[in-house]
Amino acid sequence: MDLPALINNFKKQGLDEEDLVSFSSGHMLGFPQCLTIRNHIYNDPNNIDSNFGSQRQENCQHSGGDSNLDSIDPTIALFDSKYSRNLVSKKGLLHFDQALFSGGKTDDLVKTYTTNLGTFSKDFAESMIKIGNINPLTGNHGQIRVNYSKVD
Repeated sequence: MDLPALINNFKKQGLDEEDLVSFSSGHMLGFPQCLTIRNHIYNDPNNIDSNFGSQRQENCQHSGGDSNLDSIDPTIALFDSKYSRNLVSKKGLLHFDQALFSGGKTDDLVKTYTTNLGTFSKDFAESMIKIGNINPLTGNHGQIRVNYSKVD
């Protein structure tokens, strides 16, 4: 899913770009599988730092090892601004995350989060509350997806 489509999906839930960027920054605590990052680190040269991509390829070979894990953030146990700094340096491990800083309308907010942990922390907490207040669709009004970005 591209960034404008994701922004529209967030807007349908009463959320905005700030919610999208701050909530996505929670990925700093994540460990994606190789299967999830392979296309980005091998086939997205304009959207990833080449040295960073090469380092990640050591753990994630061109084929096999789909369930190998890699950390999104070098400070995996800290709630800090390294995730945002990585995006500014084209070191976003997930393609979607890097799209948050790729010349679009969310760039300024990502930059703000690199230098202002207080603003990020406040925005993240507010976004978590807003997202937690979304009423899920149930019964025949909703859809359970194996792949969240693909509508069945």
